[in-house]
Amino acid sequence: MIVSYDWLFHAQRNPALKKQIEDAVASGGDCELTWQQILRIGFEGKTQSAVVRPYAADSDFHAKVISVRISYRAIIQIINGDLDHLNDADFQWLNE
Repeated sequence: MIVSYDWLFHAQRNPALKKQIEDAVASGGDCELTWQQILRIGFEGKTQSAVVRPYAADSDFHAKVISVRISYRAIIQIINGDLDHLNDADFQWLNE
């Protein structure tokens, strides 16, 4: 099972994580969050997107994470439960 998006669905039920994500998006700068030593989420203000990568190369979950760039628009939609209006252009698989 691929876990590249689990953090977004977890944020729907976890107010603290949701607030961290919203603050990272609203800051307009660059920052990084880690999620359960599974993912590193790099927020990039310049591109208005976040890059999801495995936490570490030796992580047990490394093979379950596909690196992906997600637009801020899609991130906010998902954490707010609006899955009906997502756009394919908001997601870009990365070859890493």
